Amino acid sequence: VRASQPADPPHLVVYFDQLHLSPSSARRVARDLERFIAEGQVAADRVAILRQDFDLELKVGFGSTLDQLAAAIEGIADSSNLAGGEVAARQALQRMQLNWEYARSLPNPCQIMANLTKAEVRSRSAELRHHFDVSLGNLNATARFLAGLPGLKTLVLVSDSLEIRPAEDLLLFARNVCPGETELNELELLGEATDQVKALQDFALSANANRVTFYPLQASGLAYSTTFGAENRALDSRASRGVDTTLRRVQQTGLLSLAEETGGVATLNSNRFLQPLESIARDMGTYYSLAYAPPTAGDGKNHSIEVKVGARNATVRHRLGYRDKSATEKRDERLEGAIAFGVMDNPSGMRLAVGTLEVDEDDRFRMPLHVLVPSAGLAFLPGRDQAAARVEIVARAREAASGQLVEQTETLTAIRATDGSAT
Repeated sequence: VRASQPADPPHLVVYFDQLHLSPSSARRVARDLERFIAEGQVAADRVAILRQDFDLELKVGFGSTLDQLAAAIEGIADSSNLAGGEVAARQALQRMQLNWEYARSLPNPCQIMANLTKAEVRSRSAELRHHFDVSLGNLNATARFLAGLPGLKTLVLVSDSLEIRPAEDLLLFARNVCPGETELNELELLGEATDQVKALQDFALSANANRVTFYPLQASGLAYSTTFGAENRALDSRASRGVDTTLRRVQQTGLLSLAEETGGVATLNSNRFLQPLESIARDMGTYYSLAYAPPTAGDGKNHSIEVKVGARNATVRHRLGYRDKSATEKRDERLEGAIAFGVMDNPSGMRLAVGTLEVDEDDRFRMPLHVLVPSAGLAFLPGRDQAAARVEIVARAREAASGQLVEQTETLTAIRATDGSAT
């Protein structure tokens, strides 16, 4: 069924990953992003902006105005975030260059260089793996928050990189200057990416179940030489051979994987982002939604999706799989989304009413909350004397001071009388 005018208009989330984003990259994307939002191709109240470093922050939620969105984008572009992305990569190569200049001035330079490289690669790998884990954790939280929103959810990931094989460029640098040094061999294990690849695929399957599609924008722009620059003295051709290409591949692998697994498109090696953003808006408005009934439901397992196209010259982008979530997990994700964004799908038409604020004998404030559940949304099962429906109400709130989640669960039984009313 073609959804050229979807009943539930899609939501757009712009996500700035400032663990992997240099300040200049953030500013580069911000200019085109402001123009795109001002054009109104996606309604302002359907756009949210998040940012992360080690913590996840909602800058502007759904339902905001154009002015609020523009202010949030400008604030992120002007912020003094961590020097991640290309800046950190160039600094790491600068340290490798200084290590080699020091080592070759001493006897047995390659043995010394191997020891210095071990320390640098281990440190850089640990840093990048930690950043990968933090980013994936925050992205997973965002995808869970979005679960309760109806319709398609598009997430534009603004980042310089998402490394799956971290520090591979540094190891190549050392091999270039010391090609026969066997002590470098053990560093190959640090680049083993099996765990990270699986974690990224598992996350994509979970995001697919929530109808979240990723469109990464590599904000660092057109590729340029990382081995030459203001902070790097020029390296000889032997030391730098293949380093730029390797670094670029390492930086792009995770971004490409996220797009491919979720049916999106990654924008790489570009300094202009307005056209890709406009293409994303077209994707959000015109797509095909295909549905089928799986043989099992809520089994918690991963399932792959294969789409065959009969037309000879046609191409298709689609989600490669999904994880079939249990009813409990779906409920929890909807609660998390309501807390984060204040909006959610409510097909049963339930309402929350606020009672009168009171003060008890301990001078504590109490305010009753009334959950109104339309009987038309309940399934009454016949019993011996009457029909009854079981209702489980889960209330979850976040404490303002500590940020801790507080949850309370009540299970009630609704009885349907012979006249059709329910109590």
